[in-house]
Amino acid sequence: MNHCWKEKRTCACVHSNICKKMKFESLPNEIILDLFDYFDGIELFDLFYELNQRFTWLLYRQYRTFRLNFTSISKRKFDFICQQHLPNLTEHVYSLSLSNGIETIQQIEIFLLFQPSIENFLHLQSLTLSYLDTYEIIIKIIRQCSRIHHLKFYRCNFTIKRSDFQSIIDGIWSLTNLIHCEMDDISERRLGFCIPTKISTSLQRLTWIKFIVKLNEINTLYEYTPNLRHLSISISDPHIDYQPSILPSLRSAHFIFHTFDLLDIRLFFQNIPNLSRLNIEILFNLIDGYEWKKMISQYLPRLRRFDFHMKSTFASDENMNELVRSYIESFRNSFWIIKHQWFVRSYSCKTTIYLSTLSNQCAHTDTFPDQFLSTHSQDSLQKFSNNLIEISDENFFDNPLPTTIRFMNIQSLTIQFPISKQFWSIVSNFDCLRQLTIYVNTNTTQTELNRLFDRIFHLDRLSINETIPLCFQESTLNTLRTTIDQFDIQGCESSINIIHLSLIRHCQVLFIQIDNHENILDLIKHLPNLRALIIRYDENLSIEWLKEHLSSTYSIDRDLGFDKPICIWK
Repeated sequence: MNHCWKEKRTCACVHSNICKKMKFESLPNEIILDLFDYFDGIELFDLFYELNQRFTWLLYRQYRTFRLNFTSISKRKFDFICQQHLPNLTEHVYSLSLSNGIETIQQIEIFLLFQPSIENFLHLQSLTLSYLDTYEIIIKIIRQCSRIHHLKFYRCNFTIKRSDFQSIIDGIWSLTNLIHCEMDDISERRLGFCIPTKISTSLQRLTWIKFIVKLNEINTLYEYTPNLRHLSISISDPHIDYQPSILPSLRSAHFIFHTFDLLDIRLFFQNIPNLSRLNIEILFNLIDGYEWKKMISQYLPRLRRFDFHMKSTFASDENMNELVRSYIESFRNSFWIIKHQWFVRSYSCKTTIYLSTLSNQCAHTDTFPDQFLSTHSQDSLQKFSNNLIEISDENFFDNPLPTTIRFMNIQSLTIQFPISKQFWSIVSNFDCLRQLTIYVNTNTTQTELNRLFDRIFHLDRLSINETIPLCFQESTLNTLRTTIDQFDIQGCESSINIIHLSLIRHCQVLFIQIDNHENILDLIKHLPNLRALIIRYDENLSIEWLKEHLSSTYSIDRDLGFDKPICIWK
């Protein structure tokens, strides 16, 4: 009887799924094409390609805004898409993201073998390049971006001459359709900032927050970008020979001040009278509410949104409580609370005071406020705690914390075992946790590990750092039932047979130290879901040997980053 009940239940589930599929397929093409917009292009291929003739026809002939993000993909699937799909979609790709990161080593060079020119994508609007470290390739791609509206470089760090960097900047400014350019560490810091020598009338947004410039260089930059509407950039040495110059088209800005001169900041604000949105960070000084009110009223009459974050460290003998109170009082007036409704927090951590607007929330911290005040009646330490999504100090919970607070939205957590008792009451919810780094030693117990991992269903990334080698045994890890996408294990490889860990059965990316070629072959053989293996540097390993003994479809190379790992993308 029980068997019959299970059989009927199974039939009912199958019938329900068939009905749902038929209801979806009955939707008109226009609605299905709208639904496609909610998926990345790679997800669309996985879900709908060859599902039936109609969906294949919609994908290939009707859908024209594919967003292809190749930054987290297996080499096998990447090759298949580039060979099977891309030749038919060159007119349908709207955005493209490529990366030479350690998970997709040499991807950009391989992509250019399939598609030698970006210009083949006739309607491409957005291009993102990450971890590209070859000047010849980057300048080649820039010259092929004549139709691009949005161009982003992420951590493209390489050693080049200043003249080559100038060529990159001038190449970007020569793109006649480019509207938005983002750069994150495109070159070595020692090169400094390069002013373009070409004028761009199309560029309206520059997001260059990692670049440090002088105030005068902003004036010169504007001369070559006369229609600039948004600028994100870092500023240093503002007091050196600043010559004011009006920037009439600038409407929004994000500035980070590394050094501070109030007089020049006043002069600078006089030159951006049409600014309506401002996000400002001051790293080593504070400006009180009275001074901000004066500058905004006199120089920024159109400002509608204002976010700031400032901090300054004081002498150890200063009265921190009194300083925190005095700063917050300068924001308790009608200009801030009634006219603009810009609310401000003032809090201290040891000898450092922080001032920030409530709209500029703190997302991570290594210390917790000793004193906390706010101009908003409903703001509190608990709301401050709710906004924290990252704790990166493994000893954070060893410090005294208020017993009433709770961290409800932590996404990234680093913690040292044995865990402080207060941790269990303060972090009671792990629903948002995606990345976990733990430091274990001889005092780590099986019970404590189970207590933590029993509360965590899934992690995007787990990192285990063993401070005393050989104390973390295979049996300990095998009791953990959490599923993970990325696993990084340091210090205990020699004592654990990684292959048989249930923890990494579905692992896609594995970081490990191995000194034996045969062990690498075994890992790849027994972990079918693995798409990237990152092996920390070991002089006994040979890339040539790996290329001879692994599939020719794999991409294998040494990354030039900090620890120069061997990367296998499969």
